[in-house]
Amino acid sequence: MEHESIKFVGYVGDPEIHEEIRRECYARTGVLGQIRITVVNLMLSWFVDHQWPEVEKGRATFLPILEGYKHAYQICILVPSLVGMGIAIARLRRRPALAMEPG
Repeated sequence: MEHESIKFVGYVGDPEIHEEIRRECYARTGVLGQIRITVVNLMLSWFVDHQWPEVEKGRATFLPILEGYKHAYQICILVPSLVGMGIAIARLRRRPALAMEPG
């Protein structure tokens, strides 16, 4: 997009404002741009993100435990979940009737 920031005027939970921002983002970046942004955000969360507020002064006692849990969660839960979602989406693309439940 043209700017790194988005001006949000109104209530933070207003669905109309969020929908307008989403439409503008898709119009400017397209599907591939949105996928790129998603991958970048996932990588930032995976490699750069730290537990908060445990990184604050005086709370570092539990930080090693939480960092270990974070990495174990990423390996044991997040990766298999992402693989499973990819497999499910691939199957639905081959057999779209599976997405529709008879009423």
